[in-house]
Order: sequence, then structure tokens, then C-alpha cells
Amino acid sequence: MTSKTPLIGLSSLSVPSFRISMRGGFILRATISSAPFMLPLMFQVGFGMNAFEAGSMVLAVFAGNLAMKPATTPLIRYFGFRKLLIGNGVACVLTLLLCALLTPDSPHLITLVLLFLGGLSRSMQFTGISSLAFAEVPSQEMSSANTLFSTSLQLASGLGVTMGALSIRMGSILSEDLGYATVPGMGFRLGFVVIAIITALGVYDMTRLAPNAGINVSQKK
Repeated sequence: MTSKTPLIGLSSLSVPSFRISMRGGFILRATISSAPFMLPLMFQVGFGMNAFEAGSMVLAVFAGNLAMKPATTPLIRYFGFRKLLIGNGVACVLTLLLCALLTPDSPHLITLVLLFLGGLSRSMQFTGISSLAFAEVPSQEMSSANTLFSTSLQLASGLGVTMGALSIRMGSILSEDLGYATVPGMGFRLGFVVIAIITALGVYDMTRLAPNAGINVSQKK
């Protein structure tokens, strides 16, 4: 049965850009949110760093988040949502895969640069998806769309930690099966590969966006 006055309307999901932002965006937000959970664990448990060292390294991710903020609007205007979310999504996948190449002997400078770049791409993807979500939603459906999106955002953030933990577990099992269990941090490193693969699924969903998706927002002066 369908209520005439639903608590939360689902009609906004008929808007392609909103639907894709909810579906592919949910995957991307969840997987990208798992990185700040996985990194300090890898640095401490896998690489033997103390809590201060691990926390200092992860600060580079959040520095990248902040550094990207002034550039998000110009980049959206220049590339448009579809190109930007696909290209930057690929960058997110690559930075996650590169985290799988880190070892206890990796120079700290290289690690910091990688995490900073990961923070840049992470911030851009979050902002792009959030901006696109409401770009084409009719004003009369904006309230229900905002409720759906906000709920999805909170669920994705929580799921990110769960996915991170499961990926680490999967990575540990794989490292044992492949005979690399004694390699420092290998379970965590393979966990990043798992997360990168799932992230790629979210990026693939962005390819379903129309070339002019959200143009009324991206080209707004």
C-alpha cells in the first residue's frame, strides 16, 4: 500500500542525478570514509608506529581535505559534474591502491604526500556528490530529498568503519592463503585493495550520469 502522505517521500529518486548520487555516492562515501579508520591501525599494528606517529601521519589526509575546499567550485565549473566525479573517483581508487604499496620502510615524506593527495581527492568527491545530489531536484521535493540524503550520509559514514574492519579481516585471510602472513602489515595492505575495488564500483555508477548533469549548478555564476 502507498500512503498519500508518506513520512519520507521517495519521488525524488526518480531524478537520475539524485538517484545516482544516492546509490554510487553511498558506496563512495562508505569506502572513502574507511581510510581514516584503516590507516592508523595499519601504521600502529602493522608497521609498529606509536599512537603519536600514526596520528601525525593521518593528519595529512585531513590537511588535504581542507586544502581542496577553495578549489572545489572552480573545478566543478570547469569540468562539470560527470567528468569531475569520474576522473576524481579514479584518483580516489589509485590513492587507495597506492596505500597498499606502503611498507614500514617507506619514507615518511612519500607517505605524507600520498595521504595528502588522498585527502584532496576524498574531499573533492564528497563535495561533488553532495552538490550534484540536489542540483536537479524540484523544489517541492527538496525536503524529502534532503532527509533521504542526510540519512544516507550518516549510514555511509558508519558503514565505512564496518567495511574497513571487514576488509582488514579479508586481507588477513588472503595474506595467510597467499603465504604473506609474515610480511608486516600485509593484511592491512590487502584490505586497501579490497576497499579500492569496491570504490571502483561507485565510480562506475558515476559513468551513468548525463554529460550535462547538474549543469544549472556547475555553470552558475
